Amino acid sequence: MTTLAVLAPTHYLSGDGALEEVGRVALALGGGRAGAGVLLVHGGVGLDLVRPGVEAALERAGLRRAAYAVDGPCRPELAAAAARAALGASLLVGVGGGRVLDVTKAAAEAAGLACVLVPTSPATCAAATAVVVEYTPAGAYVRSRLTARPPAYALVDPAVLAAAPDRHLAAGLVDALAKVVEVRFGLARTGGGGAGAVAALALCDALETLVFDDGPGAVAAGRDTAKRREVAEAAVLWPGLVGALAGEGAKLAAAHAVHNALTLVPGTRSALHGEILAFGILVQLALEGRDDAEIERHARLFARLGCPMTLAELGAGAYLTDPVVSAGVLARALDLPSMRLSFPGIGERELAEAFAAAQAVGTALAGSAGAGVSRRSG
Repeated sequence: MTTLAVLAPTHYLSGDGALEEVGRVALALGGGRAGAGVLLVHGGVGLDLVRPGVEAALERAGLRRAAYAVDGPCRPELAAAAARAALGASLLVGVGGGRVLDVTKAAAEAAGLACVLVPTSPATCAAATAVVVEYTPAGAYVRSRLTARPPAYALVDPAVLAAAPDRHLAAGLVDALAKVVEVRFGLARTGGGGAGAVAALALCDALETLVFDDGPGAVAAGRDTAKRREVAEAAVLWPGLVGALAGEGAKLAAAHAVHNALTLVPGTRSALHGEILAFGILVQLALEGRDDAEIERHARLFARLGCPMTLAELGAGAYLTDPVVSAGVLARALDLPSMRLSFPGIGERELAEAFAAAQAVGTALAGSAGAGVSRRSG
């Protein structure tokens, strides 16, 4: 039996002018009461990119608005504070990247209110899922969970996503590819069948083609083009759909477990989610026993996208030099449910060997002339 995740959000509205619908949507979700309050949850960048249009749309709808700024990764106390700030509001609107959107989802759940998500970055699929990822205040992964009800709306302007920094688009494409790698392995492992699995695998094929064939060019363009808009929106929407269709038992595997474990290393705080996932993908491919050519094919893609290629470039060089750090990372990865379910027979030695294989191929390609954009310094 396959259990599908909550398909989220309930409504997905995309296109030029999508953000101008926030007033109409908020009015409908708030019970149709002019004068009702909306809490805008935002970070340090995203709201300023779309503020004039969003605030004008809310004003036309006759809705009061207040802004609440959040900083750092999503964590329960941050969501609780945002929920308290929403007292008297009828709706939360999250504007920003994945961290802001996760706080918005968690705060809306705590406050018993609906929420609308307005992504301004293509770096994650947070706008297309009911999942909330929680971290410690220092940025170490704690857990992922589904909210009790999905976000009511995602309002997506592909032009806004395409205007994000190249690095964010590259990270989003790797995050999307991780879903392809993990779902394919998960469905093969579980023998998952049925219409949901067939649809998930078909979308995996399309997403892999888009990432490999169109991703590097979209990133290298460095500006708003029709293809960059298409690629940026796909990085947000398609992974959420793939994960939901694949079902809870097949949506994550070793790549995310490696990412989550590496967040224990303080130096990774400046790396993006997708950048760490690139290393996790290489580790998973090694654990699967994929041949060198397949692992290198993925590594070359990451180099073309400008991703950090080694643990040192990710800020995780301590893994290579401090046995206490490496032991902690390996133990954490092995303890995570997605790793235990997907690779139940492996131990620290096998995982360390997969880390070494990923590090070796990344080191060999570091400084590759084929890189599409400059990599972040360590």
